[in-house]
Amino acid sequence: MYSRWNNDQEINDMDSIIQNMLNYKLWHSVEYDPLNPNKPLKFEISKEFEENLEISINNTPIIYNVMKFIFEKIKSGSETDDIETNRIQEIEVKVLIFSDGHRTQFIINRSYNSNTKTILRKLNNCTKNLQITESKIDFEEDLFTWMIYRVMNDKGTNSISKNYKLILTKIIGFKGARKDRLAEIIGTGNLIMNQLSTLAFLFENKAKVENENEINYIKAQVDYYKDVLDFSINLKGNLEIDIDTYTGDFMFQPLNERESNILLRLYLEILPKIIESYHLDKENGEWSKKIENEFFEKIGKSIIDKIKESIL
Repeated sequence: MYSRWNNDQEINDMDSIIQNMLNYKLWHSVEYDPLNPNKPLKFEISKEFEENLEISINNTPIIYNVMKFIFEKIKSGSETDDIETNRIQEIEVKVLIFSDGHRTQFIINRSYNSNTKTILRKLNNCTKNLQITESKIDFEEDLFTWMIYRVMNDKGTNSISKNYKLILTKIIGFKGARKDRLAEIIGTGNLIMNQLSTLAFLFENKAKVENENEINYIKAQVDYYKDVLDFSINLKGNLEIDIDTYTGDFMFQPLNERESNILLRLYLEILPKIIESYHLDKENGEWSKKIENEFFEKIGKSIIDKIKESIL
């Protein structure tokens, strides 16, 4: 799970931010185990790459590095537990720090929540409020339904834009407000119409959940020029990527470098293009509430036809 955050500190230069992290021994106040005053709690910060790396995103150079942060904390309510492993918790995170030369941001392998924000503040030695803020992906709640619609109508072979090659190849899984569905939707025409349980899931969520989000999580595969990537996203903006199934420009790079480049391309290039295509479809009248309703009516008819087939 990944989330993206803004650096809103007065110091915005990436190298200065990294150096401040690496100089943690100058500003970190050592904490000790309450039952063993001679044992300092671990607090270590290091960087994965000796020199910053660079990737081109939309013809803009993005400079990045990865910070590894390990620290120990006393578990709340377990301060007097005699067993050290019950008393002390070790936390390890990796933070991708990157900059376009104007703004520095972080991608951390944690979801959006107050604990993640606290970790980033601790890593940066923040002393004021609003120095670390969420940088969520902004999208409409029916984006996931639109993605399923495009896969089913484009047959997994047509680009969602005329300006670049970006194909929603398939939907690997999705979750609704009432139940989960993890079966694949592939762009193979009428074949999907024979997957009764998948159709029923979509129809049921549309019919029963009028005041809730119909689909709140989706896992999809995209084909973007040379990259084929499986990723998932929920309505809170938390992302996951499947590094093992990825093929493309970065597949032979070392793991840390590969993961960083995939995340940057997904956050800064692929997802913005998916959202842009969604809005263009709305502007061009190719996606609307009416089309969405017709889509679900077609699903309902397919369910009825399928049931009739099974009875006969």
